[in-house]
Amino acid sequence: MDRTGINNGTVIGGNGTKLGNFPYGRQMNFDGVNDYISISGAGAINSPTKLTIAAWIYPTSLGTGSTLKMIVGGHNTTFPYPGYSLTLGAVSGVCTDSTKIGFWSGTAWICSNANTISANTWIFVTVVHNGTHVELYKDGIGQGAQAGYAISSYNGAKSIGSTSYATGHFFNGSIDEVMIFNRSLSAGEIRELYSKGRAKWTYGEYVNISSDATNMQFNISLGTTNLLPSYKLLSGSSNFYSPLISGNNSFTIFDTVSPSINFTSPSDGNGTSITRPYILVNVTASDSHLANITVRLYNSTALLNTSVSTTSPFYLNFTGLALVGTYYFNASAIDTEGNINNTETWTILTDNIPPEITLNAPVNASNLTGQNTIFNFTGTDNIATTLSCILYIDGTSKNTNSSVINGTLTNINASGLSDGVHLWNVNCTDGGGNQNTSLFRTFTLDNTAPNVTNIRFTGNTTDDLDPLANLIFNATVADDLFSIDKVFLQFYNSTNWINYSMSNITNTIYSANITLPNLERNYTYNIFRNDSFGNANTTANYTIEATWDCSWSVRPTAFEELSGYFQSKQLGNISINRIFPK
Repeated sequence: MDRTGINNGTVIGGNGTKLGNFPYGRQMNFDGVNDYISISGAGAINSPTKLTIAAWIYPTSLGTGSTLKMIVGGHNTTFPYPGYSLTLGAVSGVCTDSTKIGFWSGTAWICSNANTISANTWIFVTVVHNGTHVELYKDGIGQGAQAGYAISSYNGAKSIGSTSYATGHFFNGSIDEVMIFNRSLSAGEIRELYSKGRAKWTYGEYVNISSDATNMQFNISLGTTNLLPSYKLLSGSSNFYSPLISGNNSFTIFDTVSPSINFTSPSDGNGTSITRPYILVNVTASDSHLANITVRLYNSTALLNTSVSTTSPFYLNFTGLALVGTYYFNASAIDTEGNINNTETWTILTDNIPPEITLNAPVNASNLTGQNTIFNFTGTDNIATTLSCILYIDGTSKNTNSSVINGTLTNINASGLSDGVHLWNVNCTDGGGNQNTSLFRTFTLDNTAPNVTNIRFTGNTTDDLDPLANLIFNATVADDLFSIDKVFLQFYNSTNWINYSMSNITNTIYSANITLPNLERNYTYNIFRNDSFGNANTTANYTIEATWDCSWSVRPTAFEELSGYFQSKQLGNISINRIFPK
């Protein structure tokens, strides 16, 4: 299985291909007949300009003459056979000895200088191609660099234990820990791979030893095996590693782990704006052998400060900074073995300039109507891309927009406002906490129609209302905020509604004069009014009745009207009794 999770192989062959147990229980055993592992081509290892191939091998038999044994690789089946392979022996006069390590670059064979391979033993074989030279390694020791040839590109399948096209050169034995790098490893890295791969090593912490120490003793738990000492000369830059060969006492001081390092509270956060001329940085690093922590502060053009501490946490207060500026800081931690780790670079903005606010609409002293009032403003800041702004009405917060875009016309609304005169303003805050408040403006809100009271009408007689009567309607009409625009008497004559304009005869009294039709019936009327801002309403409907008043004369010679009008009237039943004189 590929540890990167990208190029897992497929086991192909008879019953001989199986897992073994060296040293971590995961090597593959090959029968030398038809067993191999096929690996699909993958971008990073198809056509590298630099290359390292490494593997642990346990050959149970070696080839003879030019019968090479394939370890890992792949190349085309036709001339000039582009690709690359790590082998035992080769098929060229350059390398016909199967006890030598071979490498095919896709254009030429390169062979180790000495007979190095024996059967029935675990051997760590490596080839490094740095673009110009090739060097073969056995058990972490180089066999001498040789002039190399460029690696030819091959995008086809790779294989372990056979040629990629599975026509022969099958490996007989075991192969483990196959590694392909698209770079050339250093000699030190190869020695470290060899040392760490020899067994299940037991690792411990570094122990400092003085230069004049003798007969050093270290306690090791019973049952501990495979101790791998590693020494580093602190007086220089050289490292060397030596596996434990014999003896009763040993120690392990491998350390290839870099310190952990993080910015912690109360550090100013990455990308934040602050209003003060100083920056807070707190760094925490963790390592068993921490050497130091280094913190660096930059502005947009130069390194301003480098501070070093041998303890963690490391707290700093960078003072004397510009009130408006952009600063960057990062940190690194290194241990006594030279393992280093770095933080990301954080950005801090110093800014003490508050945003500017321009009120756009409504203009000062506006007259408004409506249940939802829109206010427009522009917030402008020297640094921030967005602002948080609050609309205030009469000193009370009515709405908030926390994502106002810098320098952009912005609407913010308020609903449920009462009729009357109001003050409005806007307050904005930038990312650094700088606040500013706009000027104040007034507006008058009116959503109420004029009020109508004291609706009266008068006729031309003191009798009940007659047809053809002349009526004078009066009403009191008033508005709390604006002037009256129009007042109409709306009269329904049982066929149509007729509007009669009412005249303003005094400050609040409006009047209209109408003549009733020559009909006996009920009539409906109401009063419509609006103010100069368009608020309008109509009163409820009222009803009046117009009928004629009639008096009758009854005489022996006649039964007729005494007063009224000359029309037939339905009176009902009339009884006439004639009485004769005695």
